[in-house]
Amino acid sequence: MASHKQNQWTSRFRELEEFKREHNRCQVPTKNSQPNPSLGQWVNDQQRQYRLMNQGLTSSMTFERVNLLNDLGFEWSVGRRKSLL
Repeated sequence: MASHKQNQWTSRFRELEEFKREHNRCQVPTKNSQPNPSLGQWVNDQQRQYRLMNQGLTSSMTFERVNLLNDLGFEWSVGRRKSLL
């Protein structure tokens, strides 16, 4: 049985997939001018969790999540499309 946090992550990932279909990118604005500013905050958090994981610090990021996000074309930082893993 999937945990509540895993279900939340999966739900946000699906929102990002939909955003990508509509906008052809994974860079989600965090400003209130777009329809889902919390998705932009989630994207920023994924980038932060990825950095923590790469530094060997406690992180909610997993290799499975990295692969899912990479397959979607997620940008881990400005100007970089692929993960370091």
